Amino acid sequence: MKHNELSSGAQIAVGCLAVLGCVGGWLIISMGGFHHKPHRSADYIIFVDGAGAVAMASLFFVMSALAVAALLQSLRAARWVYAFSLAVLLFPPLVYLVAQ
Repeated sequence: MKHNELSSGAQIAVGCLAVLGCVGGWLIISMGGFHHKPHRSADYIIFVDGAGAVAMASLFFVMSALAVAALLQSLRAARWVYAFSLAVLLFPPLVYLVAQ
């Protein structure tokens, strides 16, 4: 195995990371934020919205894009495939957030 190839287990793990990152980002966007419990023994839950939620959703989408890029590099995809897949992944949430 060469240094830039991923094993089948690693491909599955990175693929799951990509899917779950995208799902998590869309959940934060669709709910308008997310709930956060500051520490385990806290009796309260904070709802994070606004800039904090946008930052967290952005982190999820960037994580997903990096995972897709790693998979495509492992598969030795052409550059236009990189551009197309990242545009498909990152453009819809950007349009949704700008339209709000």
